[in-house]
Amino acid sequence: MTVMMQEQTDSQSIAESASPSTRWSFAVALTACFAVISAITLARHEMWRDELQAWLIARDSSSILDMLHALKLEGHPPLWYLLLYGLTRLTHDPRSMQVLNWFIATATVFLIARFAPFTRLQRALLAFGYYPLFEYGALSRDYGVALLAVVIACIGYRRFERTGKALLLTIGLILMAMLTVYTLLLAGCVVFMIGCRCIWDSELRPLWLKNRIQWLAAAAVVLITCAVSALQMRPPAGSGFAVGWHTELSGVLLAKVLGTVWKAYLPIPRPTYEFWNSNILQNKLSPLQPFMGIALLAGAIGIFRRDWRALLLFVTGTAWILAFEYLKYLGYTRHNGWLFVALVMSLWFLYDRQTSATNEQAAPPHWARPALTALLAVNCAVGLFAVGMDWRFPFASGRELATYLQTSKLENEQIVGHWDYAASPLSAWLNKPIYFADSHNMGTYIHWDNSRTLVTDQQAADVAIQLANQSHKEVLLVLTPDPDTSTVPVIESAQTQLVHVFDAALVPSERYWLYRVSPDRLIGRQTDLQR
Repeated sequence: MTVMMQEQTDSQSIAESASPSTRWSFAVALTACFAVISAITLARHEMWRDELQAWLIARDSSSILDMLHALKLEGHPPLWYLLLYGLTRLTHDPRSMQVLNWFIATATVFLIARFAPFTRLQRALLAFGYYPLFEYGALSRDYGVALLAVVIACIGYRRFERTGKALLLTIGLILMAMLTVYTLLLAGCVVFMIGCRCIWDSELRPLWLKNRIQWLAAAAVVLITCAVSALQMRPPAGSGFAVGWHTELSGVLLAKVLGTVWKAYLPIPRPTYEFWNSNILQNKLSPLQPFMGIALLAGAIGIFRRDWRALLLFVTGTAWILAFEYLKYLGYTRHNGWLFVALVMSLWFLYDRQTSATNEQAAPPHWARPALTALLAVNCAVGLFAVGMDWRFPFASGRELATYLQTSKLENEQIVGHWDYAASPLSAWLNKPIYFADSHNMGTYIHWDNSRTLVTDQQAADVAIQLANQSHKEVLLVLTPDPDTSTVPVIESAQTQLVHVFDAALVPSERYWLYRVSPDRLIGRQTDLQR
């Protein structure tokens, strides 16, 4: 009886997909709701350093070649930076990047609402999920446009499978290859899956024989783009971030990698002020993460087991992302989230085949749709929670500090920053270089090379004191808490005076302590006056 009811529900969703007017009206309504909430979120969101790092690289590069050279230390393909390069030639206001990201996120949701082969409820939950709404929607980075590229590829795959026309799919895969290492891996997996289908799938073979020249050309373009992007991301000698490969066998690291599946599928944070990048299974509960990850993977494989095509895409995409996490960079929620995207992409391919009257033996089990709905509901709840926190509290304090300096007429003073990466947002908001105590130079964005030597708070203060003594002018010192211990910076010196504290940010490492550093000659004069 339950199976019959489920089949009836699935049939209704298939019928709904055959009603263009219904899907258009639903898509417009859902997109309008998302657009309003997303606009409010972006207006209230204070951009943090990783968002502004990309903006600063694009803004301060003298040419595209100069920018591509700077990207060697970033570990990202160039497409997002090329978009920002053009944008920074029109304006130096970083908030324009948020406007661009709003258009991208809204377009992504519209395409999901209009073309995704899921029920209305599932499409709405997906649109307001943690990743489209907050992690890739509120935070303006290349992940947002990468998600759009994935959706374009999903839509293109449906057209490709039914008509043999590969243009839209090829465009989506090329964009994926040019945006993040994770979407690059997924693009390669899609090409591999299609290649296997051309060899062994009797359903696709007639289209392959008819269009093989075009398909081979499209595959070559996608794979060449993947190779070029991989070469662009290859760090040069002297890189200081995510150096080396973890090739040794480590049970601890393997457990952490398997735990990222749990954190990606169910990114439930701890209900605390510092919720971002946390997980409810944390600290004493962390040993549960790999077991929950394995259980979720087993459940996903159970959904795909009747359709080897979608199963192949899911297994290869998930395996490559997990391998990258193990071998190179474990990452945070925003990186682990591409495991969730790989799952949704594979489900999209699976249910698209079900709406096109394919073999019933390949249909997913009856519990698949309720399980997907539950998963998306949890993600939606987490997304709305994250947005609510971002509405209520400042995400980062860089813009607040810059505004304080401007209203206090201090923006033209020389600024020394430590930790350098946390202080770099000031360069974006004040449109000027600052002295990075850890990098030992004037700059705007961080060069992730091995010339950086991290200093203590007191050593950074000594640098500021030296610059004040040399210039015979006051210098501003901006300190942030230790990123590992969150220790509040405390400086003891007759030449330093604490001016203001900006400690309300949700991101602990982007809370600031502002000091005024006076030259020794000025201190001597003040002492004489006091006498």
